[in-house]
Amino acid sequence: MARGSRAITDRRSISDGLTGSVRRTRSSSRRKALFPYFQRDQVHGLIAGIAQRLPGSVLVFDVVPEVMLDMVRRASGRERDLAVELWAWLFNSGERAAISAIPGVEELRDLAPPLKRDFASLGIAAIGRLPRRLRYSLPVIHVLQARFRAVSAH
Repeated sequence: MARGSRAITDRRSISDGLTGSVRRTRSSSRRKALFPYFQRDQVHGLIAGIAQRLPGSVLVFDVVPEVMLDMVRRASGRERDLAVELWAWLFNSGERAAISAIPGVEELRDLAPPLKRDFASLGIAAIGRLPRRLRYSLPVIHVLQARFRAVSAH
């Protein structure tokens, strides 16, 4: 089976279902990126749909860089097989520019966890200071925040 061929294919039901009802939920300590399981046009359509239906809102999402799939391919096991089979949309600096250009996206910025005095936290902070092209070429899941334009009052 080709990479990404089992990814969700009905963009309308995706954007309608996810933007039709917005709920507050507690964040989980075990997060998994969802966008890689969608096709590129579905991800962009979903972001555009949220921007249109929820002006002035913010979307926080994590992205899997292309290099992560290369790293996962060298592993073995069920999670590796699923990632290779299902990841259809991967992130790079070109995708960041494309998301920034989606109508309604006012700002797109990288988020970082609060700084702690441990090795992992310091490492993530150091990666966050690298130029974007280099930062997105490392096998690290990034968290982005898209802020959507508010409807202007005339």
